[in-house]
Amino acid sequence: MNPKYSEQMALLKFSVIAPVVNQTYGEGSRMAYFRKMAAESYQLPDGRLVQYSVNTIKHWFQDYVKGGLDGLRQKPRRDIGQSRVLSDAQKDWIDQHRRNYPLISTTMVYRRMIQEGHLMRQYTSLSTLQRYVRQHPKGRNTGTESGNADNTQRLAFEMEFANDCWQADTCFLPAITVNGSKQKTYLISIIDDASRLPMHTEIFFADNAVNFQHCLRKAITKYGVPKRLFVDNGSPYKNEQLSLICAGLGIILIHSRVRQPQGKGKQERLFRTIQQGWVYGQDFARFTTLTQLNEEFQAWLQLDYINRVHSSLNNSTPRERFLQDQARLRRLPPEILEQQFLHRVERRVAADSTIQLNKHVFEVHHRLIGQKIHVRYLPTDLSVAYLYNANGSCEGQIHLVRKTDNAKIKRQSTIDYTQAGGNAHV
Repeated sequence: MNPKYSEQMALLKFSVIAPVVNQTYGEGSRMAYFRKMAAESYQLPDGRLVQYSVNTIKHWFQDYVKGGLDGLRQKPRRDIGQSRVLSDAQKDWIDQHRRNYPLISTTMVYRRMIQEGHLMRQYTSLSTLQRYVRQHPKGRNTGTESGNADNTQRLAFEMEFANDCWQADTCFLPAITVNGSKQKTYLISIIDDASRLPMHTEIFFADNAVNFQHCLRKAITKYGVPKRLFVDNGSPYKNEQLSLICAGLGIILIHSRVRQPQGKGKQERLFRTIQQGWVYGQDFARFTTLTQLNEEFQAWLQLDYINRVHSSLNNSTPRERFLQDQARLRRLPPEILEQQFLHRVERRVAADSTIQLNKHVFEVHHRLIGQKIHVRYLPTDLSVAYLYNANGSCEGQIHLVRKTDNAKIKRQSTIDYTQAGGNAHV
């Protein structure tokens, strides 16, 4: 099974069950939510549109509770190579036969298809036909239908509780001079919707996915796991690794519509406050290191924003408002959190028993030469990486190559001289 496809399917399944995972669904019960989602169509990674039964979606939730995101990965089928899906020709035959015989039962249609050689019993079950008939009671409509296809999830103007939703974005700041060279600076910020409390804000020399994930990990370490994360469509916020991280943590990842970033008003308001209250009053020419810049910014943020009374918060400070919901926060042990932020890649082991991760060379066991392996690592700490199997279980650590140490290792000969005859000493 293609690991990439399995990973994409796991993310699709999580997107369906995420509101149940973090209890943000609006229906009266889980089953009511599952029934609603069973009526929807979903586009698979290969482009096909499909629907799933209530029980299938329910089992996805149970699999996630037991095994997290890895529990949603597809397991290899025993009947690989044998199609269990109705072809277009079979669907056309079913639709035509039902039009010719409006009162015919699905069981009778199934029997006739077998008798006339349109399908084989061992490859297609009766339940497959029954599911198709339920989903298409009047047959398929192959024409183009007009209507509103915009199912984009809209956020409420204000969330009721802390950690119900975080907003994240990047703000450009003036450049500073480091060792005689001008460096652009970027402020990456995550703010809680209900309390306006900055979960983590930090200035970097690059606006990229690794830096944002660093901020997200810091924020979750300090304040717990959010239910939703609302971001834009820039590359730091829309990438496979972030999707995997959020799915593993049970966070619903929401992207604003392209060129329509509505909903992040509180984040934009924070940026405006930072610009007017701190940036415009600074001489950026005096900063010579990123550490110095961050230290002064954090001092201002603590004094003039986080611990300042906000009228929109009923005369509370953002910190006070956040702490009102402290009993509702979901926290994770540090070791579990670190696991979820590991990047996941696949590498083929070279002939010298090595792989590369971000231009760093790691050594693995020689028995894996030529094989594709699953590796997870923290991009901000490449001193060690981890080897995983296809089921998502860790099989141990791998380390950076130390060529000088390898040069001292005595290699075992693969030649058995005792089988060569004559004197074994050569």
